[in-house]
Amino acid sequence: MKRTTIMRYNKWKESAGSSDKFTCEGVAYSQKQMDKMIHGDTSPKPEPKVEETINIDIETEYEDMGQPLDRGDSEEY
Repeated sequence: MKRTTIMRYNKWKESAGSSDKFTCEGVAYSQKQMDKMIHGDTSPKPEPKVEETINIDIETEYEDMGQPLDRGDSEEY
């Protein structure tokens, strides 16, 4: 960004209201946007979200899964 634009912005900011917009190259910017463009984003970065691993032991009601069905009959189907 040009030095003259930064100087004009700083002068404008002294008397501007909080909701006023600064126009630069035909685009209107809020004070917050202009400050980020001039000074960079100095806001603290959010901590990366780490998902907690949860170990759950699951007991099934079908403990004999994988074993052949015992139908109780001696007949073959």
